[in-house]
Amino acid sequence: VSLFFNPSASDLVMLAEDSKRAHSLLDLEASYYAEITSNDALAGHLDVSDETGVPFGNGCREVTARISPDNVAILGGLAVQGLRSASASSAAVAKVWRPMPDGAVRIVELPTPSFRSERLGDWDVRWSDNLVTRLSAQRCADLPNETGGILLGLVDFERRQLCVSDAIDPPPDSVKKPHYFERGKTGLEARLKGIGQATAGQLRYVGEWHSHPDGCAANPSDDDDALFAALATLFRGTGEPYLMSIVS
Repeated sequence: VSLFFNPSASDLVMLAEDSKRAHSLLDLEASYYAEITSNDALAGHLDVSDETGVPFGNGCREVTARISPDNVAILGGLAVQGLRSASASSAAVAKVWRPMPDGAVRIVELPTPSFRSERLGDWDVRWSDNLVTRLSAQRCADLPNETGGILLGLVDFERRQLCVSDAIDPPPDSVKKPHYFERGKTGLEARLKGIGQATAGQLRYVGEWHSHPDGCAANPSDDDDALFAALATLFRGTGEPYLMSIVS
């Protein structure tokens, strides 16, 4: 179980593995960040304004946050209750508590999707089943044309795990043809910047995906090989993993 406050200590987050540990904390964390990007109930959840930052030293993490002791007391009590409840349950749990000005506490239940895993080299690549379903539905909706977009994920360098949990829909200037897809870029830079700010830089660009039409396997074409080579050039020297995925 992982329990933590958001930077301003206005919210409490709990991520709890199921009794069989089929949902790892990394899976739950990746889904948590993906939910932040789309759930209006979590707007501003990880924001830290310049006014709340407090410099205290000369290190690389020299800015801390000033938090309210009454919020700490309220959220601390909720944390104990949440821990007891999670310990008595065999299911995975992910939720956010947000005290309101009138004294009520708003609870935001978060999804706990299953993840599928594949070993690629020395990396464990994990895919949210919710995301796989979403990409498959997008492919079907755009048939007979191909479609695609950008993949977002959480990278754990110590464990060499990549959790792919979210995607950005194709920008409006994308080109969709029955045997061709070219991902556009209108508004994409601002969208990626917004996601980075909303998730405190945790959910990041990890590559591209596109679909193949009916009757075509998920084998990469010459154009797909060229795209993967372009990704290799983009990520060269960063030490970060990158993906190209085909949905067939």
